[in-house]
Amino acid sequence: MDVALAVKGLQSVKIKGSSNPQLTVSSDTPDELCKSLGISAKWVSNAFKDSILFDPCMRKLVNESCGTFLSGQKLSQNLDSGGDHGPELLKLSRRYRSIIRVCLNDLYELIDKTGQNGVNQNCCYYVNVLDKIELIWHLCEILYVDVVPGDIVLPQLLEWIRFHFPQAERKAANLLETGAERVEAGFETAGSEKDPEYWKTVVGVLIQGRIDATRALLFLHSDARATAFQQADICLRTMPLYHIYGGTSPTVFNAQWIRWQADVRSKVEDGVFASNADLELVMKIVSGDVTVVDAIRSHCQEWYQLMTATLFFTEPTVKSFDLSYHADHAMRAFGRSNDIQDLDKLILLLLEANLLEVIQELQKTADNGWFAVHLTNLLYLCGRLNIFDSNKVDVAHQLHEHVLLDYGTMLMAHHSLWQVGVSYLDHCPPQGLERMEVLLSATPLISETRALKIMQIAHERRLGSVVTTVCKVMAFKSLHQERLGNALAWALRSMDANLTNHLADRFLEGFSDKGEFEATDLLNNLGSCMLASDRLTFLGKYCEFHKLYKDGNLKTAGTLLVSLLSSHLPPKNFQLILLMQTVPLLEARDLIFSANETHILLSCLEALEAELLPQVDPHSVSRPLDAPTKEKIQVIRLSLARNLSRAIIIEGSDIPNTNTRMVNVS
Repeated sequence: MDVALAVKGLQSVKIKGSSNPQLTVSSDTPDELCKSLGISAKWVSNAFKDSILFDPCMRKLVNESCGTFLSGQKLSQNLDSGGDHGPELLKLSRRYRSIIRVCLNDLYELIDKTGQNGVNQNCCYYVNVLDKIELIWHLCEILYVDVVPGDIVLPQLLEWIRFHFPQAERKAANLLETGAERVEAGFETAGSEKDPEYWKTVVGVLIQGRIDATRALLFLHSDARATAFQQADICLRTMPLYHIYGGTSPTVFNAQWIRWQADVRSKVEDGVFASNADLELVMKIVSGDVTVVDAIRSHCQEWYQLMTATLFFTEPTVKSFDLSYHADHAMRAFGRSNDIQDLDKLILLLLEANLLEVIQELQKTADNGWFAVHLTNLLYLCGRLNIFDSNKVDVAHQLHEHVLLDYGTMLMAHHSLWQVGVSYLDHCPPQGLERMEVLLSATPLISETRALKIMQIAHERRLGSVVTTVCKVMAFKSLHQERLGNALAWALRSMDANLTNHLADRFLEGFSDKGEFEATDLLNNLGSCMLASDRLTFLGKYCEFHKLYKDGNLKTAGTLLVSLLSSHLPPKNFQLILLMQTVPLLEARDLIFSANETHILLSCLEALEAELLPQVDPHSVSRPLDAPTKEKIQVIRLSLARNLSRAIIIEGSDIPNTNTRMVNVS
């Protein structure tokens, strides 16, 4: 084998990333980083329960996964139509894993920028949690999403181990590159065995099923042309490898495997590799010798690495339903059976196909339910949640809805993630809609933009009570800020007559104090909205009167004023003001009010005066009219009398309504 070709063929082994080794994302990197900072690297169950998703550096995980979730819901609409949707579901699962990977890379970049001394310790926890989430998700994808024909899962499990434990591959790539450089420089052999990590790397790539990488590394040994190494290369080169779509049935492959392994075992027993103890160990591992389990274990960081390594050399066509048995043996061999961590428990439950307990355990992790809800949704779409209660009732739908409700509720409680929560509650009717109605009404209205967004969401879902509540709250906030125009605009949206009446009274009070209206543009363009309440109708017409008066349209303004006074719309405390505003019109050069209109105004004045004068009843608490009020009434009465005289003369004769004036009438 040519070293240069070996290096070229192993370029994929090299992990592309930052030159800083701390930024190389692998399963043990988070643990090492946490230990270097004096932090426990155990997969936290409840610590940071309220912060991990709410931290700004984790915001991408929430937002990006929401888009993927919604894509899954669109896909679910086509699942009932039949057909094979496996590739689409697998693509969906890998999108979730890519989101996790991007977030991990972002966290490592953040750690690299701040430096190990200044890094936020929370980031280390986040890295640790996300790394384990990706590990579990990948395994779940292999077992329940990307189901292969024949249910032979070992090739995929080896890929799982290689992806999450890439240290041996990285070291192998470095050794091959260095060896190729030495050969190109004119050295007779690469001599890579002088590296203290050489044999550890050989065994490391071997137990991960990297046979080509193992052969390439053995070729870098100074004795690569010796008989023992040549025989080892032949054994590795002729090793049968099962390919799911290779066209060979498991039965035929197993027969080939048994013959090949018997041949390797025979060579080991004959001492063909005895000249080099390390090479002999490698070939004993290849032959499936159970006596070297301890040697394999020393090269594994976790028991599931040991499980896949032993299966690769003892039972390469293992089925998924047998994995729990082998997992139990691997844990005992690894010495972990009495010290099961949270991660170990989840992996065991997945291998046992106990998905109900898996979901229950995931809800305890430190990701605020992110993992539980998205994995549950994916399994639900795949039809893998065949969970039944004691009465043989399928509870998959209830479980799915429960995790969606919990996650959506948690997000809606956050000040900036509440809109994301709406997307999840939308897909668990009818409880989701009911809960959304309560949560939207309780969402803090920190700005008008948020209020309008809530109203839009509520309107699209026909949650009229939410729209009314939001409008009332915003109206009272604007009223508290003395923004009467804005308050009225919100009140009109709420269609609350009492609130609208109150605001109309505030406008009238302001007019009484200042002699002018606020928000005249709004009042002049109320249109049909003025019908929301009687008081608002009066306010709108009264503003119209002032506009007509300013424009010089006195006749129309006078007719409108008479109509207002006779309609009983004006509040009692405003009737005298309206009557006083008739005086300039009564004294106008032209006749504005007819005799009939003047009689109406006199009737209104009489009725108002009767209400204001003291009652005959001795027990009445009414007080006499004050001097200003008396004076105003006298002025109004005098103007009405003059106008009535003038109107009678003009209307009873052919005299045109010109510059005719009447003498004072007492």
